[in-house]
Amino acid sequence: MLGKYPELTGNPAIKFVITGNRPAAELFPTYPTWIWFDGVLSEQYSAAALDKIVMLSDDFKSYSKWNGKGIIPEKEWALLQEAVKKARAENQPIPRKPPGAEQ
Repeated sequence: MLGKYPELTGNPAIKFVITGNRPAAELFPTYPTWIWFDGVLSEQYSAAALDKIVMLSDDFKSYSKWNGKGIIPEKEWALLQEAVKKARAENQPIPRKPPGAEQ
């Protein structure tokens, strides 16, 4: 349906990102050039799939039980830092640190 609107799909300032219910990663490269994906940080991707991923995300609960009050416990912060390192190593955007968190 979006292919009918080349003024949108051809605009480099707009990214159409599929998140949530994604196809299998090996299918990412088969999608049009203007379709991108939100990858899952805890998964491993081929170089071809990574070329179609514009950001990596994951369920925060996989790393921490922190409720947003006070400071994230040290062990949980370390897990989050490792996740950030992985995203950076794959040249993917990462979220900013939460309020109250020490680096």
